Amino acid sequence: MSYTITVTLIVLALSGVIAYIGDLIGRRMGKKRLSVLGLRPRHTAIVLTILTGMAIAVGTLLFLSALEANVRVMLTQVPQIRRELRDASTRTQLLQDENQRLAVRSRKLRESAAKWAEVAEGIQARSRAELAGIRKRLESERNQLQQVRDELRTARAEANALALRNATLEKANRSLERDNRQALQNIEDKRHQIANAQRILKQLSGQVATYSEGMAAYRAGFVSRLSGKVIFRQDEELVRGVIEGGQPVPETLRKVRAIFQEASRKAEERRAKTGPNRMAVAILPKRVQASGAGKERIFSERDSLEAVAAQIADQPGGTLVRVVSRVNALENEPVPVDFELFQNRLVFAKGNEIAQTRIDGRQADAQIMQSLVHFLQDRVRAEALHSGLIPSSTEAVGEIAFDRLFDVMARIKQAGGTVDIRAVAGDDIWVGSPLAIEFEVGRSA
Repeated sequence: MSYTITVTLIVLALSGVIAYIGDLIGRRMGKKRLSVLGLRPRHTAIVLTILTGMAIAVGTLLFLSALEANVRVMLTQVPQIRRELRDASTRTQLLQDENQRLAVRSRKLRESAAKWAEVAEGIQARSRAELAGIRKRLESERNQLQQVRDELRTARAEANALALRNATLEKANRSLERDNRQALQNIEDKRHQIANAQRILKQLSGQVATYSEGMAAYRAGFVSRLSGKVIFRQDEELVRGVIEGGQPVPETLRKVRAIFQEASRKAEERRAKTGPNRMAVAILPKRVQASGAGKERIFSERDSLEAVAAQIADQPGGTLVRVVSRVNALENEPVPVDFELFQNRLVFAKGNEIAQTRIDGRQADAQIMQSLVHFLQDRVRAEALHSGLIPSSTEAVGEIAFDRLFDVMARIKQAGGTVDIRAVAGDDIWVGSPLAIEFEVGRSA
Protein backbone atom coordinates (compact mmCIF):
# COMPACT_ATOMS: atom_id res chain seq x y z
CA MET A 1 0.00 0.00 0.00
CA SER A 2 2.81 2.37 0.86
CA TYR A 3 4.40 1.50 -2.47
CA THR A 4 1.28 2.59 -4.40
CA ILE A 5 0.97 5.80 -2.44
CA THR A 6 4.62 6.59 -2.99
CA VAL A 7 4.31 6.00 -6.71
CA THR A 8 1.14 8.12 -6.89
CA LEU A 9 2.78 11.00 -5.03
CA ILE A 10 5.81 10.79 -7.28
CA VAL A 11 3.60 10.83 -10.39
CA LEU A 12 1.65 13.86 -9.07
CA ALA A 13 4.84 15.68 -8.19
CA LEU A 14 6.36 14.91 -11.58
CA SER A 15 3.19 16.04 -13.36
CA GLY A 16 3.17 19.24 -11.35
CA VAL A 17 6.79 19.92 -12.14
CA ILE A 18 6.28 19.27 -15.85
CA ALA A 19 3.12 21.46 -15.86
CA TYR A 20 4.93 24.24 -14.09
CA ILE A 21 7.83 24.08 -16.48
CA GLY A 22 5.44 24.09 -19.43
CA ASP A 23 3.52 27.01 -18.05
CA LEU A 24 6.74 28.89 -17.33
CA ILE A 25 7.96 28.30 -20.89
CA GLY A 26 4.58 29.37 -22.29
CA ARG A 27 4.46 32.64 -20.35
CA ARG A 28 7.97 33.47 -21.33
CA MET A 29 7.31 32.76 -24.94
CA GLY A 30 4.08 34.81 -24.63
CA LYS A 31 5.90 37.75 -23.16
CA LYS A 32 8.52 37.60 -25.77
CA ARG A 33 5.88 36.93 -28.35
CA LEU A 34 7.89 34.16 -29.85
CA SER A 35 6.62 32.18 -32.79
CA VAL A 36 7.33 28.55 -33.71
CA LEU A 37 6.91 27.23 -37.23
CA GLY A 38 5.41 30.58 -38.31
CA LEU A 39 2.47 30.37 -35.88
CA ARG A 40 1.05 33.32 -34.05
CA PRO A 41 2.31 33.77 -30.50
CA ARG A 42 -1.02 32.84 -29.00
CA HIS A 43 -1.15 29.65 -31.08
CA THR A 44 2.45 28.92 -30.21
CA ALA A 45 1.54 29.08 -26.49
CA ILE A 46 -1.35 26.64 -27.10
CA VAL A 47 0.92 24.20 -28.97
CA LEU A 48 3.46 24.41 -26.21
CA THR A 49 0.78 23.72 -23.59
CA ILE A 50 -0.40 20.69 -25.56
CA LEU A 51 3.16 19.38 -25.92
CA THR A 52 3.68 19.90 -22.19
CA GLY A 53 0.60 17.79 -21.42
CA MET A 54 1.80 15.09 -23.80
CA ALA A 55 5.21 15.20 -22.14
CA ILE A 56 3.51 14.76 -18.77
CA ALA A 57 1.69 11.66 -20.02
CA VAL A 58 4.77 10.16 -21.70
CA GLY A 59 6.98 10.88 -18.71
CA THR A 60 4.43 9.34 -16.40
CA LEU A 61 4.29 6.15 -18.50
CA LEU A 62 8.08 5.97 -18.80
CA PHE A 63 8.49 6.51 -15.09
CA LEU A 64 5.91 3.85 -14.22
CA SER A 65 7.45 1.47 -16.71
CA ALA A 66 10.86 1.97 -15.11
CA LEU A 67 9.45 1.33 -11.65
CA GLU A 68 6.96 -1.50 -12.33
CA ALA A 69 7.41 -4.52 -14.66
CA ASN A 70 3.63 -5.06 -14.85
CA VAL A 71 3.20 -1.61 -16.38
CA ARG A 72 5.74 -2.46 -19.06
CA VAL A 73 3.91 -5.70 -19.73
CA MET A 74 0.58 -3.82 -19.90
CA LEU A 75 1.98 -1.31 -22.36
CA THR A 76 3.78 -3.86 -24.60
CA GLN A 77 1.75 -7.15 -24.31
CA VAL A 78 -1.85 -6.05 -23.90
CA PRO A 79 -3.11 -7.75 -27.13
CA GLN A 80 -1.41 -11.02 -26.21
CA ILE A 81 -2.77 -10.82 -22.68
CA ARG A 82 -6.24 -10.28 -24.06
CA ARG A 83 -5.92 -13.32 -26.31
CA GLU A 84 -4.69 -15.38 -23.37
CA LEU A 85 -7.57 -14.11 -21.26
CA ARG A 86 -10.01 -15.11 -23.99
CA ASP A 87 -8.36 -18.55 -24.25
CA ALA A 88 -8.38 -18.93 -20.47
CA SER A 89 -12.04 -17.95 -20.40
CA THR A 90 -12.80 -20.51 -23.10
CA ARG A 91 -10.88 -23.24 -21.26
CA THR A 92 -12.61 -22.29 -18.04
CA GLN A 93 -15.98 -22.64 -19.73
CA LEU A 94 -14.96 -26.01 -21.15
CA LEU A 95 -13.71 -27.17 -17.76
CA GLN A 96 -16.96 -26.06 -16.17
CA ASP A 97 -18.94 -28.01 -18.78
CA GLU A 98 -16.70 -31.05 -18.26
CA ASN A 99 -17.09 -30.66 -14.48
CA GLN A 100 -20.86 -30.68 -14.89
CA ARG A 101 -20.68 -33.82 -17.08
CA LEU A 102 -18.38 -35.52 -14.56
CA ALA A 103 -20.71 -34.57 -11.74
CA VAL A 104 -23.62 -36.15 -13.61
CA ARG A 105 -21.54 -39.26 -14.38
CA SER A 106 -20.37 -39.42 -10.75
CA ARG A 107 -23.97 -39.28 -9.58
CA LYS A 108 -24.88 -42.08 -11.98
CA LEU A 109 -21.88 -44.13 -10.85
CA ARG A 110 -22.86 -43.68 -7.22
CA GLU A 111 -26.35 -44.83 -8.05
CA SER A 112 -24.96 -47.81 -10.01
CA ALA A 113 -22.54 -48.62 -7.17
CA ALA A 114 -25.44 -48.64 -4.73
CA LYS A 115 -27.34 -51.01 -7.00
CA TRP A 116 -24.26 -53.28 -7.45
CA ALA A 117 -23.67 -53.19 -3.70
CA GLU A 118 -27.18 -54.52 -3.22
CA VAL A 119 -26.53 -57.17 -5.90
CA ALA A 120 -23.18 -58.06 -4.28
CA GLU A 121 -24.84 -58.38 -0.91
CA GLY A 122 -27.37 -60.75 -2.40
CA ILE A 123 -24.62 -62.70 -4.14
CA GLN A 124 -22.61 -62.89 -0.90
CA ALA A 125 -25.64 -64.15 0.95
CA ARG A 126 -26.26 -66.80 -1.70
CA SER A 127 -22.54 -67.65 -1.78
CA ARG A 128 -22.48 -68.10 1.99
CA ALA A 129 -25.46 -70.37 1.77
CA GLU A 130 -23.91 -72.34 -1.11
CA LEU A 131 -20.55 -72.50 0.72
CA ALA A 132 -22.25 -73.92 3.79
CA GLY A 133 -23.86 -76.56 1.56
CA ILE A 134 -20.54 -77.31 -0.14
CA ARG A 135 -18.84 -77.68 3.23
CA LYS A 136 -21.48 -80.17 4.31
CA ARG A 137 -21.06 -82.13 1.07
CA LEU A 138 -17.27 -81.96 1.39
CA GLU A 139 -17.43 -83.31 4.92
CA SER A 140 -19.66 -86.12 3.70
CA GLU A 141 -17.25 -86.84 0.81
CA ARG A 142 -14.30 -86.79 3.22
CA ASN A 143 -16.01 -89.40 5.33
CA GLN A 144 -16.69 -91.45 2.22
CA LEU A 145 -13.05 -91.01 1.09
CA GLN A 146 -11.76 -92.17 4.46
CA GLN A 147 -14.02 -95.19 4.22
CA VAL A 148 -12.69 -95.90 0.69
CA ARG A 149 -9.10 -95.50 1.96
CA ASP A 150 -9.75 -97.97 4.73
CA GLU A 151 -11.20 -100.40 2.23
CA LEU A 152 -8.25 -99.79 -0.11
CA ARG A 153 -5.81 -100.42 2.74
CA THR A 154 -7.54 -103.67 3.52
CA ALA A 155 -7.51 -104.61 -0.18
CA ARG A 156 -3.79 -103.81 -0.42
CA ALA A 157 -3.04 -105.96 2.59
CA GLU A 158 -4.97 -108.80 1.00
CA ALA A 159 -3.19 -108.15 -2.35
CA ASN A 160 0.21 -108.22 -0.61
CA ALA A 161 -0.69 -111.47 1.05
CA LEU A 162 -1.78 -112.88 -2.30
CA ALA A 163 1.41 -111.54 -3.99
CA LEU A 164 3.53 -113.12 -1.27
CA ARG A 165 1.68 -116.38 -1.70
CA ASN A 166 2.08 -116.14 -5.49
CA ALA A 167 5.81 -115.36 -5.09
CA THR A 168 6.16 -118.39 -2.84
CA LEU A 169 4.33 -120.53 -5.37
CA GLU A 170 6.41 -119.13 -8.25
CA LYS A 171 9.59 -119.78 -6.30
CA ALA A 172 8.44 -123.30 -5.63
CA ASN A 173 7.58 -123.70 -9.33
CA ARG A 174 11.00 -122.38 -10.36
CA SER A 175 12.65 -124.72 -7.88
CA LEU A 176 10.66 -127.61 -9.28
CA GLU A 177 11.54 -126.58 -12.85
CA ARG A 178 15.20 -126.26 -11.88
CA ASP A 179 15.09 -129.65 -10.19
CA ASN A 180 13.45 -131.09 -13.28
CA ARG A 181 16.09 -129.54 -15.53
CA GLN A 182 18.82 -130.74 -13.20
CA ALA A 183 17.32 -134.22 -13.20
CA LEU A 184 17.13 -134.20 -16.98
CA GLN A 185 20.71 -132.90 -17.14
CA ASN A 186 21.83 -135.57 -14.70
CA ILE A 187 20.14 -138.20 -16.85
CA GLU A 188 21.83 -136.78 -19.95
CA ASP A 189 25.16 -136.64 -18.10
CA LYS A 190 24.74 -140.22 -17.00
CA ARG A 191 24.07 -141.19 -20.62
CA HIS A 192 27.22 -139.36 -21.73
CA GLN A 193 29.17 -140.92 -18.88
CA ILE A 194 27.97 -144.38 -19.88
CA ALA A 195 28.92 -143.68 -23.51
CA ASN A 196 32.31 -142.29 -22.41
CA ALA A 197 32.84 -145.25 -20.11
CA GLN A 198 32.10 -147.62 -22.95
CA ARG A 199 34.48 -145.71 -25.24
CA ILE A 200 37.17 -145.57 -22.51
CA LEU A 201 36.67 -149.28 -21.86
CA LYS A 202 37.25 -149.96 -25.51
CA GLN A 203 40.36 -147.76 -25.49
CA LEU A 204 41.61 -149.40 -22.29
CA SER A 205 41.13 -152.81 -23.86
CA GLY A 206 43.39 -151.78 -26.74
CA GLN A 207 45.86 -150.11 -24.34
CA VAL A 208 45.95 -153.17 -22.11
CA ALA A 209 46.63 -155.31 -25.15
CA THR A 210 49.44 -152.96 -26.18
CA TYR A 211 50.72 -152.87 -22.60
CA SER A 212 50.62 -156.65 -22.43
CA GLU A 213 52.54 -156.95 -25.68
CA GLY A 214 55.12 -154.46 -24.39
CA MET A 215 55.48 -156.29 -21.10
CA ALA A 216 55.78 -159.56 -22.91
CA ALA A 217 58.55 -158.16 -25.05
CA TYR A 218 60.15 -156.65 -21.98
CA ARG A 219 59.99 -159.96 -20.10
CA ALA A 220 61.33 -161.79 -23.14
CA GLY A 221 64.33 -159.53 -23.28
CA PHE A 222 64.91 -159.33 -19.54
CA VAL A 223 66.94 -162.53 -19.42
CA SER A 224 69.07 -161.53 -22.39
CA ARG A 225 69.55 -158.10 -20.81
CA LEU A 226 71.65 -159.60 -18.08
CA SER A 227 74.27 -160.66 -20.60
CA GLY A 228 73.51 -158.41 -23.58
CA LYS A 229 75.44 -155.39 -24.90
CA VAL A 230 74.31 -151.92 -23.80
CA ILE A 231 73.74 -149.73 -26.85
CA PHE A 232 72.24 -146.70 -25.01
CA ARG A 233 72.85 -145.69 -21.42
CA GLN A 234 70.01 -144.44 -19.24
CA ASP A 235 69.10 -140.80 -20.06
CA GLU A 236 71.36 -140.90 -23.11
CA GLU A 237 70.10 -138.74 -25.94
CA LEU A 238 69.23 -140.43 -29.22
CA VAL A 239 68.23 -137.39 -31.31
CA ARG A 240 67.22 -133.81 -30.80
CA GLY A 241 65.42 -131.15 -32.83
CA VAL A 242 63.81 -127.73 -32.53
CA ILE A 243 60.12 -127.24 -33.34
CA GLU A 244 58.54 -123.79 -33.49
CA GLY A 245 55.43 -123.32 -31.38
CA GLY A 246 52.17 -121.66 -32.37
CA GLN A 247 51.60 -124.03 -35.31
CA PRO A 248 48.51 -126.21 -35.75
CA VAL A 249 48.63 -129.36 -33.64
CA PRO A 250 48.47 -131.74 -36.65
CA GLU A 251 51.50 -130.03 -38.23
CA THR A 252 53.37 -130.11 -34.92
CA LEU A 253 52.44 -133.78 -34.45
CA ARG A 254 53.89 -134.54 -37.90
CA LYS A 255 57.23 -132.97 -36.87
CA VAL A 256 57.21 -134.83 -33.54
CA ARG A 257 56.66 -138.13 -35.38
CA ALA A 258 59.57 -137.25 -37.71
CA ILE A 259 61.90 -136.81 -34.70
CA PHE A 260 60.56 -140.06 -33.23
CA GLN A 261 61.30 -141.89 -36.52
CA GLU A 262 64.80 -140.38 -36.59
CA ALA A 263 65.36 -141.80 -33.08
CA SER A 264 64.21 -145.19 -34.38
CA ARG A 265 66.78 -145.02 -37.21
CA LYS A 266 69.52 -144.13 -34.70
CA ALA A 267 68.50 -147.09 -32.57
CA GLU A 268 68.51 -149.43 -35.59
CA GLU A 269 72.02 -148.25 -36.45
CA ARG A 270 73.10 -149.57 -33.05
CA ARG A 271 71.32 -152.88 -33.71
CA ALA A 272 68.15 -152.27 -31.72
CA LYS A 273 65.21 -154.49 -32.65
CA THR A 274 61.87 -153.26 -33.93
CA GLY A 275 58.92 -153.85 -31.65
CA PRO A 276 55.14 -154.21 -32.04
CA ASN A 277 54.95 -150.58 -33.24
CA ARG A 278 57.34 -151.51 -36.11
CA MET A 279 59.95 -149.11 -34.75
CA ALA A 280 63.20 -149.63 -32.85
CA VAL A 281 62.10 -147.22 -30.10
CA ALA A 282 59.00 -147.38 -27.96
CA ILE A 283 57.24 -145.23 -25.39
CA LEU A 284 56.06 -147.46 -22.58
CA PRO A 285 52.44 -147.04 -21.44
CA LYS A 286 52.02 -144.72 -18.45
CA ARG A 287 49.45 -144.37 -15.74
CA VAL A 288 48.42 -140.72 -15.52
CA GLN A 289 45.98 -138.84 -13.32
CA ALA A 290 42.82 -138.00 -15.28
CA SER A 291 40.83 -134.80 -14.88
CA GLY A 292 38.43 -136.41 -12.42
CA ALA A 293 39.63 -136.77 -8.83
CA GLY A 294 40.85 -140.27 -8.04
CA LYS A 295 40.69 -141.39 -11.67
CA GLU A 296 43.61 -142.74 -13.66
CA ARG A 297 44.08 -143.66 -17.28
CA ILE A 298 46.80 -145.41 -19.25
CA PHE A 299 48.63 -143.24 -21.79
CA SER A 300 49.60 -145.17 -24.89
CA GLU A 301 52.44 -144.27 -27.23
CA ARG A 302 50.00 -142.41 -29.49
CA ASP A 303 48.58 -140.48 -26.54
CA SER A 304 52.11 -139.47 -25.48
CA LEU A 305 53.01 -138.23 -28.99
CA GLU A 306 49.78 -136.20 -29.19
CA ALA A 307 50.34 -134.74 -25.71
CA VAL A 308 53.90 -133.67 -26.66
CA ALA A 309 52.61 -132.06 -29.90
CA ALA A 310 49.85 -130.19 -28.05
CA GLN A 311 52.33 -128.90 -25.45
CA ILE A 312 54.76 -127.65 -28.14
CA ALA A 313 51.99 -126.02 -30.20
CA ASP A 314 50.74 -124.17 -27.12
CA GLN A 315 54.16 -122.61 -26.31
CA PRO A 316 55.50 -119.46 -28.01
CA GLY A 317 58.86 -119.57 -29.72
CA GLY A 318 60.93 -122.67 -30.37
CA THR A 319 61.04 -125.81 -28.24
CA LEU A 320 64.07 -128.12 -27.96
CA VAL A 321 62.83 -131.71 -28.28
CA ARG A 322 65.15 -134.48 -26.94
CA VAL A 323 64.46 -138.19 -27.29
CA VAL A 324 66.33 -139.96 -24.48
CA SER A 325 66.63 -143.57 -23.34
CA ARG A 326 64.76 -144.34 -20.13
CA VAL A 327 66.90 -147.35 -19.25
CA ASN A 328 70.18 -148.98 -20.23
CA ALA A 329 69.03 -150.36 -23.59
CA LEU A 330 70.47 -153.58 -24.97
CA GLU A 331 70.95 -154.61 -28.57
CA ASN A 332 68.28 -156.74 -30.25
CA GLU A 333 65.60 -155.00 -28.16
CA PRO A 334 63.41 -151.91 -28.70
CA VAL A 335 64.82 -148.90 -26.87
CA PRO A 336 62.39 -147.53 -24.25
CA VAL A 337 62.46 -143.74 -24.77
CA ASP A 338 60.71 -140.61 -23.65
CA PHE A 339 60.55 -136.96 -24.71
CA GLU A 340 62.19 -134.04 -22.89
CA LEU A 341 61.05 -130.53 -23.83
CA PHE A 342 62.94 -127.28 -23.17
CA GLN A 343 62.28 -123.73 -24.28
CA ASN A 344 64.89 -122.99 -26.95
CA ARG A 345 65.95 -119.57 -25.65
CA LEU A 346 69.10 -117.66 -26.57
CA VAL A 347 71.91 -118.47 -24.11
CA PHE A 348 74.77 -116.40 -25.58
CA ALA A 349 74.56 -113.87 -28.40
CA LYS A 350 77.39 -113.82 -30.91
CA GLY A 351 80.41 -112.05 -29.39
CA ASN A 352 79.20 -112.34 -25.77
CA GLU A 353 81.85 -113.31 -23.27
CA ILE A 354 81.43 -116.76 -21.74
CA ALA A 355 84.41 -116.81 -19.39
CA GLN A 356 87.94 -115.39 -19.09
CA THR A 357 91.26 -116.21 -17.45
CA ARG A 358 94.91 -115.16 -17.34
CA ILE A 359 97.83 -117.31 -18.52
CA ASP A 360 101.56 -116.58 -18.34
CA GLY A 361 102.96 -117.01 -21.85
CA ARG A 362 106.47 -117.55 -20.49
CA GLN A 363 105.51 -120.99 -19.15
CA ALA A 364 106.30 -124.23 -20.88
CA ASP A 365 104.04 -125.43 -23.67
CA ALA A 366 102.69 -128.31 -21.59
CA GLN A 367 101.74 -125.98 -18.75
CA ILE A 368 100.02 -123.52 -21.13
CA MET A 369 98.10 -126.40 -22.76
CA GLN A 370 97.08 -127.74 -19.37
CA SER A 371 95.87 -124.26 -18.31
CA LEU A 372 93.77 -123.98 -21.50
CA VAL A 373 92.22 -127.43 -20.98
CA HIS A 374 91.39 -126.62 -17.34
CA PHE A 375 89.91 -123.26 -18.45
CA LEU A 376 87.65 -125.01 -20.97
CA GLN A 377 86.58 -127.90 -18.75
CA ASP A 378 86.10 -125.87 -15.59
CA ARG A 379 85.11 -122.25 -16.21
CA VAL A 380 83.73 -122.40 -19.75
CA ARG A 381 81.82 -125.64 -19.14
CA ALA A 382 80.44 -124.48 -15.78
CA GLU A 383 79.34 -121.10 -17.15
CA ALA A 384 77.67 -122.65 -20.20
CA LEU A 385 75.77 -125.22 -18.15
CA HIS A 386 74.84 -122.61 -15.55
CA SER A 387 73.45 -120.35 -18.31
CA GLY A 388 71.14 -123.14 -19.50
CA LEU A 389 73.02 -124.83 -22.34
CA ILE A 390 71.87 -128.44 -22.80
CA PRO A 391 74.65 -130.45 -24.49
CA SER A 392 73.94 -133.56 -26.50
CA SER A 393 75.24 -136.97 -25.47
CA THR A 394 77.82 -136.89 -28.28
CA GLU A 395 79.09 -133.41 -27.42
CA ALA A 396 81.30 -132.64 -24.43
CA VAL A 397 81.01 -129.06 -23.28
CA GLY A 398 84.41 -127.47 -22.93
CA GLU A 399 86.15 -129.63 -25.53
CA ILE A 400 87.50 -128.34 -28.86
CA ALA A 401 89.87 -129.66 -31.48
CA PHE A 402 93.53 -129.75 -30.43
CA ASP A 403 94.66 -127.88 -33.54
CA ARG A 404 92.66 -124.85 -32.35
CA LEU A 405 94.21 -125.21 -28.88
CA PHE A 406 97.68 -125.27 -30.42
CA ASP A 407 96.83 -122.12 -32.39
CA VAL A 408 95.74 -120.34 -29.18
CA MET A 409 98.85 -121.57 -27.39
CA ALA A 410 101.02 -120.15 -30.20
CA ARG A 411 99.34 -116.75 -29.83
CA ILE A 412 99.94 -116.85 -26.06
CA LYS A 413 103.60 -117.70 -26.52
CA GLN A 414 103.94 -114.95 -29.10
CA ALA A 415 102.65 -112.38 -26.58
CA GLY A 416 105.61 -113.26 -24.34
CA GLY A 417 104.03 -112.42 -21.00
CA THR A 418 100.82 -112.59 -18.97
CA VAL A 419 97.79 -112.40 -21.30
CA ASP A 420 94.02 -112.27 -20.84
CA ILE A 421 92.16 -115.11 -22.51
CA ARG A 422 88.48 -114.49 -23.28
CA ALA A 423 86.20 -117.27 -24.50
CA VAL A 424 83.39 -115.62 -26.51
CA ALA A 425 80.47 -117.02 -28.47
CA GLY A 426 81.43 -117.55 -32.08
CA ASP A 427 77.75 -117.48 -33.10
CA ASP A 428 74.31 -117.13 -31.49
CA ILE A 429 74.16 -120.04 -29.04
CA TRP A 430 70.72 -121.37 -28.10
CA VAL A 431 69.76 -123.93 -25.48
CA GLY A 432 70.11 -126.81 -27.92
CA SER A 433 72.95 -125.38 -30.02
CA PRO A 434 76.57 -126.63 -30.00
CA LEU A 435 78.95 -124.46 -27.99
CA ALA A 436 80.79 -122.52 -30.71
CA ILE A 437 83.77 -120.81 -29.02
CA GLU A 438 86.23 -118.20 -30.24
CA PHE A 439 89.28 -117.13 -28.23
CA GLU A 440 90.50 -113.57 -27.83
CA VAL A 441 94.06 -113.09 -26.61
CA GLY A 442 95.22 -109.75 -25.26
CA ARG A 443 98.05 -108.39 -23.19
CA SER A 444 97.17 -108.10 -19.51
CA ALA A 445 97.05 -104.53 -18.23
